[in-house]
Amino acid sequence: MTNPPNPEQGNSDPGSESSHPGQGDGSLQQPGEAWRPVHQPASFPSAQQFSGDAGGMRPPQGFGNQGSNPLPPGPYRTAQGPTYARQTPQSGGTAAASAYQPNPVNAAKAKRRRIIALIVAIVLIVGIGGYFLIDWLTSRNDERDSQAAMTGLLTAIQQGDADTALSYLDTAGDPSLTQDQPLLTNDALTGNPDSFVFNPEFVSSHSGGTYSQQASVQIGDDTRVVQWSFMKVDGEWKAKGSDVLGQINLAAGQSVLINDVEVPSGPATVSALPGSYTITSGLTLLSYASSQANFAVFTGGDTSINAELVVADGVQDQVAGQIRGIIAGCVAEKTAPGTCNWVLQFDNGHAQDGSITWTLSPEDPASQIELPTQGWSAEDAFTQTVSVRYQTTAEGKGVLDDGSEGTFDGYTRDRTSFFSVDLSGDEPVVTLIS
Repeated sequence: MTNPPNPEQGNSDPGSESSHPGQGDGSLQQPGEAWRPVHQPASFPSAQQFSGDAGGMRPPQGFGNQGSNPLPPGPYRTAQGPTYARQTPQSGGTAAASAYQPNPVNAAKAKRRRIIALIVAIVLIVGIGGYFLIDWLTSRNDERDSQAAMTGLLTAIQQGDADTALSYLDTAGDPSLTQDQPLLTNDALTGNPDSFVFNPEFVSSHSGGTYSQQASVQIGDDTRVVQWSFMKVDGEWKAKGSDVLGQINLAAGQSVLINDVEVPSGPATVSALPGSYTITSGLTLLSYASSQANFAVFTGGDTSINAELVVADGVQDQVAGQIRGIIAGCVAEKTAPGTCNWVLQFDNGHAQDGSITWTLSPEDPASQIELPTQGWSAEDAFTQTVSVRYQTTAEGKGVLDDGSEGTFDGYTRDRTSFFSVDLSGDEPVVTLIS
C-alpha cells in the first residue's frame, strides 16, 4: 500500500537522502525534526510547537495569529523591554510592538509647563528691560528739561528780563533773598545785553532728583564757570535761589545807587541777579573805592560784594584847609588858653593875654592831616574825629604873683587838637573839639 505524499516532504522517499529537502544546499536537517528554513536558528520553535502540540508552547505575544488568549511573556519578551518582531512560517512577515507608549496627558502637561515658563521668562525680561528703558528715558528727559531751564534762565538774564529770570528760581526755602531785602530787577540789568555772554553747551550731572548744570559765563572781560542746581518744583525745573542770587552788602542806613537805581536807606544787603553793576553812594564827598564801584555778580554764595565808602578825591585838601584856618585863628588870638586851649602855666604868675606870640612846629600842622579811609557810615552821620599833633612856643609879657610885670620867652609845649569832620553834605564841616 502506498502512503499519500507528505506535503512537508515532497514526493521523495522518506528513507532516502534525497527525501530531505535542503540536502546538498547546506541545511542541517535532522531526522524526525520539522522542516525549517535554511537560515532559521536551530532554537527557533518548530511548526509543531507553534501549533501547540509540543508541551503547550505557543508563540510569544505579537507573533502570528494569537487568538483571544495571549500567553504570558516567553523567551522572546522581557518584562520591561520592548517586544521585537519575528518572522514566522505562518505569517511570513513581521509584527511590530512596543512596550513603551507615551502618555498623552503627561506630554500635554509638560508642554503646557514649558510654555508657561517661557511666558514668565519673557515677561520678566520685558519687565526688567522696560524698567531700565523707562528709567533711562526719564533720566534723559529730566536732563534735557533741566538744561532747557538753564538756557531759559541765562537767556532771561542776558536780555535783562528779571521777571522771567526770577520765574526760574526757587526762593521758597530762603525768603530773605527776595522778601526781607531789596532785589535789583529790570532797571538794574540794562547793561547786560552788552556785557553778558554764556556758552550754551552745558556740563550736566545729577544726584537723585537734583541736576547740576555748569556753564561758562562771561561778564565784561571776566569769564567764570557757574554751577547751579535744578530741582522740580510743582512740575517745573527751578534753580536754587541762593545759587544764583548774589548779595551786595552796603553800609547800614545808607541810600545808594546801583546801576542808577536808588536803593533806599535802611537795608544793609541787596540781592542781585548775575550781571555787571556800578555802585555810587549818592553823596558828594564819599564814594566807593574804584575796585568796588564796578563789579560783576556771577553767582550766589561767595560772590557777595562788601562795599565801603571812601573819601572822594579832593576832600582831604578841603578838610586840611578848614583845620588850618582854625589853628591860624588860635595863633591870631594871642591869648591863653584861647580857642585852641593852649594853656600857659608859670610858677610865679601868668601870661598877659593879648600880648602872646605863638610859634608852631611844624609851621603848618594841618598839612599832616589824614582822613580815615573806612568807617564812614550813615549810622554815624558820615562823621568821624581826626587829630593833629604839633608844638607851640610862646613869647610875651606876663604878671607875676606880686603884681609886678615880667616877660617870658621860649615857653614850649606839645599839643594835640581834635576835630570833628562831617562829610554828609556838599561841603566838609570841620569842628574843633579840643
